[in-house]
Amino acid sequence: MMELELLRYKAYTENVIWFLKLVGLWPESQPLPKKILSTITLSSILVVVVTVSNFSFHNLSNIVVFTSGMCMAASSTSAFSKIAMFLLHREDVVYLNKYLSGGFMRDMREPNNRPDLLNNVKTFDRLMVTHVICVAIAMFTYSIRPLLVLRKHGKYIRSFPAIYPFAYEPGGLVHWILYAVEVSGTASLWTVTIGVDCIFGVYALQVCGELRVLSRKFRELRASDNYKENLRDCIQRHHVLINAKNKLDNIYGLISILLITSATLVLCSLVFQVSEVCMRTPVKSLLSSYFPYNRLCHINMYYIRFATTVLFKLIKTNSYLRVAHLCVYLIPKFLQIFTYAWYGNLIAEEVSV
Repeated sequence: MMELELLRYKAYTENVIWFLKLVGLWPESQPLPKKILSTITLSSILVVVVTVSNFSFHNLSNIVVFTSGMCMAASSTSAFSKIAMFLLHREDVVYLNKYLSGGFMRDMREPNNRPDLLNNVKTFDRLMVTHVICVAIAMFTYSIRPLLVLRKHGKYIRSFPAIYPFAYEPGGLVHWILYAVEVSGTASLWTVTIGVDCIFGVYALQVCGELRVLSRKFRELRASDNYKENLRDCIQRHHVLINAKNKLDNIYGLISILLITSATLVLCSLVFQVSEVCMRTPVKSLLSSYFPYNRLCHINMYYIRFATTVLFKLIKTNSYLRVAHLCVYLIPKFLQIFTYAWYGNLIAEEVSV
C-alpha cells in the first residue's frame, strides 16, 4: 500500500516541477533555457496586465466595464507576482528543495516513516489534477473565443478586454501577431498558476509529514546511550521546519494578499452583473449580506454562497451563456482560494497537535 502511495507522491511532485520548468521558475533547471523561458513568461503576462489595465482605465466612466476589466487585470497581476516572487526569492526555493524536500526523501527511506509522510498524498494529487483541468478550460475559453466570434459573427475581437497603445487593422498581420501573444499569455497564466499554487501544496505536504515524524520522535525520546544524538536530530529537524516556514512566508505572503484582492474584485464584478440582470435586487444589500469585511478569513465560504446566488438568478433570466462564462472563470478561483486555505490549515492543525 505504501509503495503505491510512494509512486503517487513521486508522480505528483514530478508533474508540479514540470510546470515550473516550463516557465523557467525551477532553480535546478539548465541556466540558459531557464532564462529564456522565464523571460518569455514574464513578458507575455506583463502584456496582459498592461493592456487589460489600459482597457479598464479607458472605461472609467462605465463602472460595470471598468470592474470587469479590473478583475482580469487583478488575476493576471496575481500571476505576475508569482513569477516575480519566485525569481526574487530563488535562494529560498533552493533552501526548501535542499533541506525540506531533501530531508523528506531521506526520511522516506525508512518504511516506518512512510505512513506519517505520505498521509493525504492521494488528496493532494487529485486536487492538483482538478486544478490543472479547471484552469486549462478557463484559459482555452479565452483563447478560442475570438475564433468562435469571427466564425459566427464575422467580427474581430481580442482574447481579453484589452486596448493596445497603437493602432492596427483588424484581421491584419499585426492583429494575428497580437492574438499569438495573447494565446502565449493564456498558456503562461495556466502554467504559472498551476506550478506556483501546486508547489505550495508539495511543500505543505512535506512540512506536515515532517511535523508528524518530529512529533513521533519526541514521544519516543528516552534516556539511553543515543539520547544526545536523538535529541540533536529532533532539534535540527525543528530548526529546518522553522526556517522552511519563514521561507514560505517570504515567497507566498504577497501572493496570498493579491489572491484575496483579485477574489474581492471578482465579487464586485458579480455584484454589477447581478444588478444588470436582476434590477430588483439592491447592490448594497448584496454586498452587506455576502461580503462581511470583518470576517475576511471566511472569504471562501461567502464567495461560494454569493456566486451560487448569482448563478441561480442568471439561470432564472435564461442567461445560460453568461452562466457558463461565470462557471468557467469562478471554479478556478474557488479552487485557488480553497487550496491555499486548506494547505495552511493542514499545517496549523499539525502544529497545534
